[in-house]
Amino acid sequence: MYPVLNRNLQSSTQTWINILLTEEELRPIVKHLYPGEISYAKYYAKYLFHEADDDRDGELTLEEMLGHQHVFCSTVVHESESDSDYGDFNDEF
Repeated sequence: MYPVLNRNLQSSTQTWINILLTEEELRPIVKHLYPGEISYAKYYAKYLFHEADDDRDGELTLEEMLGHQHVFCSTVVHESESDSDYGDFNDEF
């Protein structure tokens, strides 16, 4: 149950009844609440596959991921962040 997102129904006696949304009710509307997040994640997943999938089989092997580490790390650690924040260690894997 999600108490933050609720809907209020007015009964026939003019009193307000608070009904909480369940996870099943929330699932179909999440894309409307946060439309950018889902499309952004899908875009970057496709981008990572395109950049790292050498044999274009639609699957990433460990060798392909390790061979293209810069692609995965550059999507998380931006140039604007100073090296002193992370040192030389990036642990996305």
